[in-house]
Amino acid sequence: MNNLKRVLSLALSTVMLVGMMAMGASAAEFSDADDIQHDDAVNTLVALSVINGKDDGSFDPQGDVTRAEMAKMIAVAMNGGKDTNTGVKGTPSFTDIKGHWAESYIEYCYDLNIISGRGDGTFDPGANVTGLEATKMVLTALGYDATAYRLTGASWAVRTDELAKAADPNLYEELGGVVMATNASRDTAAQLIWNGMQNTTRRVIPSTNTSTGETTWSYQTSTSTMLKERYGAEIYTGTYVGNFDTSAASNEGEIAMNGELDRDETVNGPASFPSDMDISNIGEEIKVIFKDGKGGTAGKPDKNDTIFGVFNTGRTQVINTTVNDVKNGDSAAPETDRIKIGDTKYKIATPESGDVLVEKNYDSEQRTTASGANAAALLASAKTAFEGLNASQKGDTIKFVCNTDGEITTAYVVNYNIGYVTATNSSKVSLSGSNGGSIDRDDNDIYDGVAKNDIVVYTKFYSTDRDDAFYTVTKAETVEGELRSYKNADNFTLDGTNYKVLGKSFGSAVTIGDNTTVVNLEDKIGEDFTAYLVNGYVGYLVQSSESLSNYALVTDVNDGSLDSTFKPAQAQLLLADGSKVTANIHKDSVIKAKDAADYDNGGAQMTTDSNDKLNAFLEIGQLVKYSVSGSTYKIEEIGTYSTGTSKVYDKDLKTFAGTVTSGDCPLFVNENGSYKVYNVRDLNDVTPEAVGGKTFSASYANGGKVVAAFVTLQTRPSGTSSNTFYGIVSGGGSTVKDGDETYKEYTVENDQETVTVKIGTNYSLTTGSLVYFDRTSDDVYNQNTTGRTADIKAFDGTDLSDAGKGLAAWVSSYEANDKTITYFTEVTGNETDGYKGTETGGKMKTAALDDDCVIVYVDADNKEAGSDISIDAFDAVTPYRNVLLVADSSGKITAIFVESSREADILDADWKDLVTTTNPDDEDEDDTVEVTGAALTPTTVTLTAAEATDTVTVSNIEPDNATDKTVTAESADETKVTVEVAGTTITVKAVAGLTNAANGEVKVTVKVGGVEVGQITVTINIA
Repeated sequence: MNNLKRVLSLALSTVMLVGMMAMGASAAEFSDADDIQHDDAVNTLVALSVINGKDDGSFDPQGDVTRAEMAKMIAVAMNGGKDTNTGVKGTPSFTDIKGHWAESYIEYCYDLNIISGRGDGTFDPGANVTGLEATKMVLTALGYDATAYRLTGASWAVRTDELAKAADPNLYEELGGVVMATNASRDTAAQLIWNGMQNTTRRVIPSTNTSTGETTWSYQTSTSTMLKERYGAEIYTGTYVGNFDTSAASNEGEIAMNGELDRDETVNGPASFPSDMDISNIGEEIKVIFKDGKGGTAGKPDKNDTIFGVFNTGRTQVINTTVNDVKNGDSAAPETDRIKIGDTKYKIATPESGDVLVEKNYDSEQRTTASGANAAALLASAKTAFEGLNASQKGDTIKFVCNTDGEITTAYVVNYNIGYVTATNSSKVSLSGSNGGSIDRDDNDIYDGVAKNDIVVYTKFYSTDRDDAFYTVTKAETVEGELRSYKNADNFTLDGTNYKVLGKSFGSAVTIGDNTTVVNLEDKIGEDFTAYLVNGYVGYLVQSSESLSNYALVTDVNDGSLDSTFKPAQAQLLLADGSKVTANIHKDSVIKAKDAADYDNGGAQMTTDSNDKLNAFLEIGQLVKYSVSGSTYKIEEIGTYSTGTSKVYDKDLKTFAGTVTSGDCPLFVNENGSYKVYNVRDLNDVTPEAVGGKTFSASYANGGKVVAAFVTLQTRPSGTSSNTFYGIVSGGGSTVKDGDETYKEYTVENDQETVTVKIGTNYSLTTGSLVYFDRTSDDVYNQNTTGRTADIKAFDGTDLSDAGKGLAAWVSSYEANDKTITYFTEVTGNETDGYKGTETGGKMKTAALDDDCVIVYVDADNKEAGSDISIDAFDAVTPYRNVLLVADSSGKITAIFVESSREADILDADWKDLVTTTNPDDEDEDDTVEVTGAALTPTTVTLTAAEATDTVTVSNIEPDNATDKTVTAESADETKVTVEVAGTTITVKAVAGLTNAANGEVKVTVKVGGVEVGQITVTINIA
């Protein structure tokens, strides 16, 4: 696919397509390529092996050219891109070139009368060459004899200048602003030589008088260019028609043009040849430098030829604009054959076909025509190519191409979509919107660092079919500011700048991660917003102040005093995005008495007396609204109790405690001692267990809504599958530091997304395990299973009735439309005769899929994310279990893991245990299950005297079916601390005779089944 990133980037200031004027198969890739002004010439001469760059990878376009360098470039060009093979002379022609790196090139050019010396026997190879001196060298290389054309003597410079301007093409073409009497830059020399190579050569013809024997000389202009004579190459010039993706070229990797051979217009017509020239040049004049190969069409570039370069001549008039800037002539008196773009009118041509071509997204299937030179017809045809025909505020673009008279002949329309990334992994990116979907990273142009919930602008080229189309995806441009004024739904002002809304309407609100687009702005004056733009038009508008991030749950509080320097009041807050902060509480915070009874009547506001302790007023589990200034959090309001409600959240009514919830309402939950936060609209009905919930309500102009809520539950609320991540542990285990905390870091991935998780250093995850967990914003998870369930849980594939285990199985059939899956729990057969599922004895079952069933693909063989291969029946040759099914309490399938490599069992287990084989040679493999983790209680011990002892208990050894659960312990310094193990109890003991000289820490490493599960820190503190 062609790379459109450079040419289809969004330019907010001009709202135009940025055309790349040169893109050849031999394009020079210099580190300073952006500084090269004459890149067409440089690229072509690099392809022709005439020039190269510096050793550091740069071209140094503004660097001066020496006389020796100029001699080399001309000598190589005269030799068809090869070095000279005439060698050097025993006695050099100049006294200062012996042993010089350019000696052979200088001698070559001197013998052909292309160069001359300084007149004192020297050549001065290291001196800079002026533009006029370089021009003279090019002229003499073309056959302009210095004597015959008076290029010597006092007037040589004037004569050189005259001949250069008379040449065809002009040797100064593209060099109009260069003062040729000054030193020539490398950039200038490249353009000068390229202009010369396109010129016809001069020939010296001798004539001898038979009577006198006197020889005279005459000079003729050849019909052949220097490029043709020296390289056998020619130039084909014409219009760029399209590429393989637009169905214009014959083969993939080719472009198509319609043109004619330079200096021989009898050779003309369409041509198709290999090139990666960007499609943005379509409709414009291009040149192809090529050398005919065997088997192709003579005089036309094709796949059999050597293509030296392809570039845009820049001679085609192009108008890049947006749909909103195009009008039908004057509004007062429309002209039928003219359209108005900005303040300029353009006439519409009447081409030979009688119609003006209009094409959408470079897709030949989306091509229409406008009849004749009719402005209304052209605008109608062009606008039908836009999505949202009647929406005048569009960020879509039109490229108008004009003929040599400046009349419009063609219109190319490009649609832009705004959306957000719904999922991403190492191979695919999924986009929202009707034109979005899942697309491959490698086959499309997607910006680096793309991540879930990014708001993006994307375009679908070449086809309406997503699988055949080529996407460009860029991160949406943003502007931030305060909403100063609001005119209507399509026009508002941020920080003094007026913005218009894409298509005149935001449409319905869209939730993107933790952000929601805003539709009604009347009551938002003075609030801060972030606007996401499509060519200057606002596609999404997200409130950045007073949003859901302004609500938090208190999870810890100290006894500091407000307005105290020495012990400031601090609280740990769980924010609505799932992150936690340790907040310094502002002295003017509104804090109420902690007595629960006072919540009904509002309680008493806390005073700012420095003796008031924060923990006497603010309790753990309290919902608060806050504002932030630096690292200080000011509590603006606190929540109120609402108890005794049988159904806290009603999914159907979308109410919490009887009041309608906002679309982005966060629900803070105390799940058996662990605090989490969800979007309440993602949940099923929520009923309080044991303890009533607390809610915080705020009223807006459109009525009162619950904007944040809190409830205590014994288990995770149901319906949070959209927050649950299913994947395979693909690696990790490295210890990292995040702030003041140290974690182990692991990678968990599936075909849609890759997540890096952090857990406590006393715990571990096993590579290849299939796991699930509820996402947190900081991806930090608690694996301490004492008294509660681990955040990240692994499936063992043994029991469908247990949602925490799942069932590994063989697929019989999958019906996507019926939302059912039929599977086997046992298969029989062998590799020779083929395996088949066992249908008798209840070994084949059918289950219904939940409407929100999650399907992810993993590669169990390589222990990494898989590819979307659809859910197919198992392979009858190698019967690996290819799915792991997860069901809810009703038996509906809520998640399916699909193994996509077809090279391993879904859980990388020994599937032969569940296969009845007819092959007696099969032997069972070792079924050892290693320990993945365990809990140590406590993890720190203090010994205050010699021979003092303490104990540590090892519990929650995972998994339950681990083969070896033997506990061992080893002291890092047995001269200070010894250890004894009895079952799962570890006794640590200070060695006899220790004194306070031994004070310090000693680490004790604990292993279960040979796998390290943690360390005990033993502190010796002898008085």
